[in-house]
Amino acid sequence: MVLQRSEQSYLQVVQGFLQGQLLVDDFIRDFMRLWREDRDAEWKLLEGSSTAAIHGDEFCDALDQAFTACDCFSHEPTNELEISEAQLRRELQGLFGKALGEAHAL
Repeated sequence: MVLQRSEQSYLQVVQGFLQGQLLVDDFIRDFMRLWREDRDAEWKLLEGSSTAAIHGDEFCDALDQAFTACDCFSHEPTNELEISEAQLRRELQGLFGKALGEAHAL
């Protein structure tokens, strides 16, 4: 994925949710907006290009996994494919905990 936004933009949204400053619905809206803008920018770059894909790095892979987790979120999960808010928080902490710790150290 091509990041139009800085990693810090994503980390601020994730951190806001993990610290309880953003409600789950607000977090998902903000995170998915950032992710979709970057996805659309990547598609635009790929138009007319012979490159099959722009390969991401570890952070981009984490963003893709977080997008999937957001997509699986349900206020009231009814099957194993849906995750609760607590599960979403654990997933995000696992994906971004190290990066958030490094961001605080700067």
